[in-house]
Amino acid sequence: MSDQRRRTPPKLSGLISSGIIAPAPISDLPEPVDAVVSGPWFNSLPRSKRGNLVVPVSQLRLSPHQSRHVRTEERIEEVKLSLSDNGQIEPITVYPGSAQNEGFLLVISGGTRLEACRRLGWTTLEAQIDEAIDPNDALGIVRISTIHNNTAVESDLDRAYTVKNLLDMNFTTAMIASAIGAKSARDVNRLLSFFKLPPSVLELGARNPAKFSATFCEVLNTAIDVVDEEGLRDLLKNAFTENWSRRELERSITTVKRQKIRNAGSTRSRSRRLVLQEYKTSDQKLGHLNILDMGNGKQRIELDATLDHELAVQVREKIELMFSSIIAEVEQSKAGNES
Repeated sequence: MSDQRRRTPPKLSGLISSGIIAPAPISDLPEPVDAVVSGPWFNSLPRSKRGNLVVPVSQLRLSPHQSRHVRTEERIEEVKLSLSDNGQIEPITVYPGSAQNEGFLLVISGGTRLEACRRLGWTTLEAQIDEAIDPNDALGIVRISTIHNNTAVESDLDRAYTVKNLLDMNFTTAMIASAIGAKSARDVNRLLSFFKLPPSVLELGARNPAKFSATFCEVLNTAIDVVDEEGLRDLLKNAFTENWSRRELERSITTVKRQKIRNAGSTRSRSRRLVLQEYKTSDQKLGHLNILDMGNGKQRIELDATLDHELAVQVREKIELMFSSIIAEVEQSKAGNES
């Protein structure tokens, strides 16, 4: 036993010797699957006993560098039903963690099965340990996870979260493109368009990741300047419910923009001018100041002037100084009222 421990990788030895994980009895498992990459621990076992391990669910965590981040409720329930009816057909793929994940096995393939088995109340899962994985090689883990997982169902939003995580670790876009199999750094940057949207819109999009593509997201981003967060959510809900194409989403956003322009014009036409002050020198008209009554106790101030650069800078500085003074007076008044 002591000789076997010496040949056991440090990250696994504690788990194995303490009985937290153990080689699964061959009779209790499907046909044994050889390790993805043979390691010292597997080499220490007779070939007839190499294969899967039975691992407590409590010792499993999702790898922070796995390529799958978005799992819909529908998909989790599908896998849950399959596990309930058929049992676990294939092992999940894991590697020993390090640092804050020391003593745990990190999942790079089988995250949905892990969540489903937790909901079923299972306490163990069959796992295959890939000892060749360096837990500190984020790019390498992303590459391996992409290979292990079904890229056909990997969404653009999955890739976007992977890109964001790697950028936060200061990898270049070229390195990230290679890791996720993107054609160019430009494709990596396109994925970042997801994070221009408010979090609640991203959350809604994650419910339909197959539809919520990077291209779809780019179109939705064109509406940010004309609709608020709730409006963006409404656009996305309608797109999902009515199965809009990209062009249909573009047309809907165009309609919203035109309506906003019409509404602005209608509001302006209903306003009542209180002051119209023209400004001019002896030989030149500089501009005019409009003060409009917008109703509801609101007034609109408009300054329309065409000035030389030097004079424009002076006017801007005076306006900024005036507003700073007004804000200070308002804040002082609030403080006085509160006291």
